[in-house]
Amino acid sequence: AYSIGSIPPLVPEIRKNYPKIKIMVAAPNFDTPNTVTELEAAGMDAFIPIPFRMEPFCSKVEELLSKTI
Repeated sequence: AYSIGSIPPLVPEIRKNYPKIKIMVAAPNFDTPNTVTELEAAGMDAFIPIPFRMEPFCSKVEELLSKTI
């Protein structure tokens, strides 16, 4: 398991090793609002705060999957 603090460095590593994969981070809201912006700059495709409702989560997954087709 990864801590929230370890998520930002993972995004560019995942993007580098798997450039076509969609990256969605589901995590509690970060301490600083810049973290989501930094993750987007690093290659994250979507962020969903925990806790989340299933409908918005599924919609976000469907949105990401439709971009791959």
